[in-house]
Amino acid sequence: MFSKFFKVAIAIALSSAAISTPTAEAEAVTNPTTTPPGTASAEISLATHLTQANIKMYGAYNCPFSLLQRQLFGEAAFKQVTYIECNANGKNAQASLCQALQIKQTPTWEIGGHLYFGVRSLEQLARLSKYQGFTHFQQAESLVNSF
Repeated sequence: MFSKFFKVAIAIALSSAAISTPTAEAEAVTNPTTTPPGTASAEISLATHLTQANIKMYGAYNCPFSLLQRQLFGEAAFKQVTYIECNANGKNAQASLCQALQIKQTPTWEIGGHLYFGVRSLEQLARLSKYQGFTHFQQAESLVNSF
């Protein structure tokens, strides 16, 4: 008898939670920073925007700060970023280009003809690049929360 009552109570609790929890569509309407269902993640959208705006990241495969910058995007999104390898030992290295641009630390972002040194938050990159898309960056939140 108790287990039947317990099952019913759980079913009622779950159904009322489902009613009171906003759907993804409702969340996207009430919170414009949330990526709407069926669209690319905010990270992928930002990365695509950066590439379309001819924005480049200069990095080094063995640099922990370049690694952190890649992790802020997440693997899938970072594949969309125009990445220039500055370490001569790295894959597809363009060390002479980095030297010509006087890239002295990585990561370095080239945005609108200006160089920005160091790791940048996705919010900073969005602002610097005039990105107008969704900015609810899940990857960055999960990375921060993992510490």
